Amino acid sequence: MFRVLRFFYILFLALPFFLNAQVTTSGLVFNLDANDSSSYSGSGNTWNDISGNNNHFNINTATYNNAGYFVFDGNDGMTGPPSNSFGLSQTDHTIEIVLMNTTITNQSIINFRGNGGHIYGINSHMPWGNNNLYYDVGGCCGGTQRIAGVVNILNQKAHVILRSKPSGSNRRQVFLNGNSILGSGGNSTSNPGLSNTAANIGFISGHGHYYKGRLYSVRVYNRALTDQEIANNYSYYQNPRNISISSNTVT
Repeated sequence: MFRVLRFFYILFLALPFFLNAQVTTSGLVFNLDANDSSSYSGSGNTWNDISGNNNHFNINTATYNNAGYFVFDGNDGMTGPPSNSFGLSQTDHTIEIVLMNTTITNQSIINFRGNGGHIYGINSHMPWGNNNLYYDVGGCCGGTQRIAGVVNILNQKAHVILRSKPSGSNRRQVFLNGNSILGSGGNSTSNPGLSNTAANIGFISGHGHYYKGRLYSVRVYNRALTDQEIANNYSYYQNPRNISISSNTVT
C-alpha cells in the first residue's frame, strides 16, 4: 500500500513537468524537425513540413546526420515556397530555430525576401562574423529595421526565438535558451511586404551568406507568440513528450 501511495505522490509531483512540455501549434505555418522521421526519414531531397500546411523545403546540398540534424558546410542551403505565401506579417510573427554554429561566418540562417527596396523582408544572421546576432525586418540595417547584440553560441546547441509583435513594449525581440536577450521599442519597417521569391534557410539565393553548422529544427508562426507560449516551446525543446494536451498544443 505504501508503494502505491508513493507512486501516485511522485506522479503528482511530476505532472506539472509533463504538462509544461508542450509546443504551440496555433498560428504555426511550417514546422521542420530533423529529429522527427515524419519530417525527414533520413533520405531524400525534401525536408517535410509537419504542420499540415505542406510548406516543404528542398534540401539543396545539406547533409543529414542520424543524430537528428542537418550539417551545413558553408556552401549549402534549402529553398522553400515563395516568401509571401506563408501569410506572414512583418510586424506580427515568430520564428523558432534550434542550431549549433561550428564556425562564425557572415551567414544568414533564414530569409524571407523583401518586396522591393531590400532583400531582407525578414532575415536573421545568427550570428554574423563579428558575433553579433542580427534580426532585420523590412530592410537593413538601421535602427528601425534591425536589432542586434553580441551572442556567444559557438559550438553550443542553442534555442533561438525571433518575435515581432504589433503592440506593447519590446515589439521586436530575441530569446536565447528561454531568456529575452534583445529588444526594441518599435517595429517599423522601411520596405514593407514580402515578395514571391523563395524563402531560404542557411543562405540567401544569389547573395551567398552561407551558414556553417548544425540545424535541428525550424518553426515559423504567423503571429507573435505570448511570453508563456515561448516558455512552453522552450520547455518542450528541453523535455519533449508524446502526450496531447489541447487542440492548440501538441507534445
